[in-house]
Amino acid sequence: MKRILKVTSLLGLTVVLGGWAFPLTTVNADEKAKNEPVVLELTQKEVKVLYKETFDPESIVVSGRFDTVSYPVVDTKQIGEQTITYVATKGLETIKVNKTIQVVDGDAPVLTGPDALFLRWDSDKVIADYYEAVDEVDPEVTIEVRNEPNRKEAGNYVVQVVAIDESGNETVKDVNIEVGQNLPPVIEGPNALNFKYNSKVRVLDYYKAVDDLDGPVDITVIGEVKRTTPGAQTLTLEASDQHGNKTSRVITVNVAKDQAPVISGPSVLNFKYDSKVDIKSYYKAVDDVDGTVAVNVVGTVNRTTAGTYTVKVEAVDSANQKSVKTVTIKVAAKVEPVVSSGSTTVSGARATVVNTAKQYLGYRYILGAASPSRGFDCSGLTQYVYGRVGIYLPHSASAQRGYGVRTSNPQPGDLAFYGGTHVAIYLGNGKILHALNPRRGVLITGTLLTSGYPTQYRRLLP
Repeated sequence: MKRILKVTSLLGLTVVLGGWAFPLTTVNADEKAKNEPVVLELTQKEVKVLYKETFDPESIVVSGRFDTVSYPVVDTKQIGEQTITYVATKGLETIKVNKTIQVVDGDAPVLTGPDALFLRWDSDKVIADYYEAVDEVDPEVTIEVRNEPNRKEAGNYVVQVVAIDESGNETVKDVNIEVGQNLPPVIEGPNALNFKYNSKVRVLDYYKAVDDLDGPVDITVIGEVKRTTPGAQTLTLEASDQHGNKTSRVITVNVAKDQAPVISGPSVLNFKYDSKVDIKSYYKAVDDVDGTVAVNVVGTVNRTTAGTYTVKVEAVDSANQKSVKTVTIKVAAKVEPVVSSGSTTVSGARATVVNTAKQYLGYRYILGAASPSRGFDCSGLTQYVYGRVGIYLPHSASAQRGYGVRTSNPQPGDLAFYGGTHVAIYLGNGKILHALNPRRGVLITGTLLTSGYPTQYRRLLP
């Protein structure tokens, strides 16, 4: 507010000095004020302005003598001290007056978080961690808790969660705190266990104890399971936490009777003639205590005589419990080899001779040889092949002509002779198998060779 001081005119007044009266000189008050210097007085009090609020600089002008005043602009978005300057003018005289003001944060932080919390007994949780505070001015706000609860005394408490910004503005939130009871551990697991006879399983494998404060804790078993005594037995499980709280629990252990091994496998086996298969390979025995146990076969089977046989497959566990499975074994009749050539079919030894000889197709011709490891010449091949059916021939084509009977109607398995120098096995349908020469080895050809057709056929097999 602009203030102009004026002196009022003093007319007709006298002053008495030493008994003499003198009239006062008349003065023009407006003229006197006009000559007085410029004055601008600001408040001496501390000036604080709230953050972001409008500040009127004229509001701190107390008095003055001036014609005009230039008022400063205050930036209330800047927290802290600011020095502002007023410029006052009277006539040709100008003065500057400085004033320090404080822009302060007057808003408390915004505090968020639950109205109530539950704390376990003796919990080390930090209550302030459950709350957040945001202030418009300060990037960091302190959160503190006043009237902390007694964490070792179960009950309900009221604490104050306080958010404080850097300017000291506070937001206080009353929070209900419940401190839980000091509980004993909880033993988890079944009420009853079923054990096989003489089981090696540990009781504690089925149980665990958890404390609300200590987490997992150890379990002690009071009593012992008699694992070879069938029936129901009781045990006591105990668990304690570090504060001395104890839990006990009674469980039942049912021990089963000892069972004989269980044999699995077929009741009937079908064997080929002269089969070499091991009967035990078809069977498996599992015991409730010992696991897999060995099986034995009691009884004999004549594998070269067709018929039906009965054997016993047995298994015995470590407790001398025995299981027996009766098995029927059927041995099939011998199947004679069969060879067909055109319209002719032969079996038995003839088929064996033909099939055996064909196994050596492509083998090399070695003069004087009569075995697969070395090779064959013509009579060595016939000697070796006929030996497979129990007919033993000399190692000579000429000498072999003296065996068997001559025939004009050759059948597969008969011998074909070319004079006394070469011998072959007749296959039927105009074909022979023979060790021809070093260049061609063992092969099948027609009966016509460079030397001509066979000079005779001889039959050694029925």
